[in-house]
Amino acid sequence: MKYLTITILCLTLLSCSTPKTNLSHEQIQNLEEAKPDKILNPRYPRQAAIHKLEGFVKFVFDIAPDGSVKNLRKIESVPSGVFDDVATYSISKWLFKPAKLEGKTVWQKNMTYTLEFKMGE
Repeated sequence: MKYLTITILCLTLLSCSTPKTNLSHEQIQNLEEAKPDKILNPRYPRQAAIHKLEGFVKFVFDIAPDGSVKNLRKIESVPSGVFDDVATYSISKWLFKPAKLEGKTVWQKNMTYTLEFKMGE
């Protein structure tokens, strides 16, 4: 039996992909970055599975002080349009433990994230 898998990439790289240009050096040192808390895994699209298509969708988004995803923007998808809807829906439902600065929850802007879709063996 073949298994369909969806690989979630970049969870450990979120901190590397977060611009901090508006913060002082001291604030950067004290920033506690947002971390994924509740993740909704997307369903592999049926037609993509039938045709054995694999691909990815790359997003940029902000994390609000309440941990919700805001300003979700798709920046790349391969193959175009195949996984976009399920990936967008999934990420829009994610919740994060929000970023904290000096003990207060803050916005974390321009997070980049890639959701990869692969057929299992």
